[in-house]
Amino acid sequence: MTIFGAGFVSPQPGGREAIPGWGEASPSSEACHFIWDRGLAVSLDVSVQRTKKHGLLSGFVCVFPHTDPFSLNTSTLCSKIIITQFQSRRLFAAPLMRAGGFRGFRRDWEYYLDMLTLDYLASLFEGHSDALKVKVSPIHLGSRVLDFNARPAIMGVVNLSADSWYRESVALTPEAAIQRGMVLSAQGADIIDVGAESSLAHAARVQDLEQKSMLLPVLKALVAKGIAVSIETYHPEVTRACLEAGAAVVNLTGRTDREQIYRMVAEHGATIIICHVQGENVREVGDFDFGRDTTQMFYDYFARETEFATSLGVRNIVIDPGLGFYYKNLQDSSVRIQHQMKTFLNTFRLRKLGFPVCHALPHAFETFGEEVRTAESFFAVLAALGKTDLFRTHEVAKVKAVVDTMGLFG
Repeated sequence: MTIFGAGFVSPQPGGREAIPGWGEASPSSEACHFIWDRGLAVSLDVSVQRTKKHGLLSGFVCVFPHTDPFSLNTSTLCSKIIITQFQSRRLFAAPLMRAGGFRGFRRDWEYYLDMLTLDYLASLFEGHSDALKVKVSPIHLGSRVLDFNARPAIMGVVNLSADSWYRESVALTPEAAIQRGMVLSAQGADIIDVGAESSLAHAARVQDLEQKSMLLPVLKALVAKGIAVSIETYHPEVTRACLEAGAAVVNLTGRTDREQIYRMVAEHGATIIICHVQGENVREVGDFDFGRDTTQMFYDYFARETEFATSLGVRNIVIDPGLGFYYKNLQDSSVRIQHQMKTFLNTFRLRKLGFPVCHALPHAFETFGEEVRTAESFFAVLAALGKTDLFRTHEVAKVKAVVDTMGLFG
């Protein structure tokens, strides 16, 4: 949402100044007006806890609307204000929540959108150099072993749900799904991940009986061809049926029945991908809680879960921060993409747990536009820099080319 003009309260007590080119500050109140590109002028109070000369914002900002502007037309209004800090190239993004009232500009919503540079990478690695050389456990896929310390692996995606937006990955018949799985394997995928329910918020829910009827024919056919298959689910009955049919991996996208599922995986000697989910399952998530240090939050979560899983006999474990899940406060593209990029680059810190890390490569349609099919290749570069072990992608050929090329460097 473009802002055409605004005035800000100056740092001097009782004084007010206008930021050059951004309109006049109100002489009678501390309200300033943001002119939205839909023609709506929204009056807002701005509380500046820390400022620079001429009222430039440099610290935390809380914005409180006099009235809820989204009550005027919640179906069409965008939910974002952008406040620019003039003396740097940083932006402060303060999303307005459409439901449940306004949320303040909290610490975990402070996003600096500087260009990614070697300076950031250097400071990141200097601060966590102890994690750079760690080794992670291999996983066993039947008679095959994936040694991630020797090379990363690739997981190709087959979606059986018509609601999945990445159309190239959607296969609506068993024959089409089997064919796609074979193609992805030929392109270099080490594992084929098959799912029967989309994680999109508006997608239809698929119950366990229907999931089994969709998954089992595809699973059995691919296993018969010697392909390692992963099943994405959070249903215990789906897990049981698929493990009995030969699934090598369970991509667990829920928490509610995890103990039961961990026991099944251990019994079959299979691999579990433990996804970080802030909710009962991927379809029942709210706002994402970043914590004070998001990577440390991931680390603590996976430390608990991997200890629990190993106590139940699971020996093949992969961890996944869940970057492809649709949390409500990550609908803002600048917030979501920055979170994803930082998580990719901090992956090596999670490897200190001793387990390989899987990432679902995102799409960033808002920035890539018509070139969205190249987005996963871009994110694969960042994921590789962070030492990702397993790349989950819809674009196996493109991502494999990126990973193989980066491997030539050293």
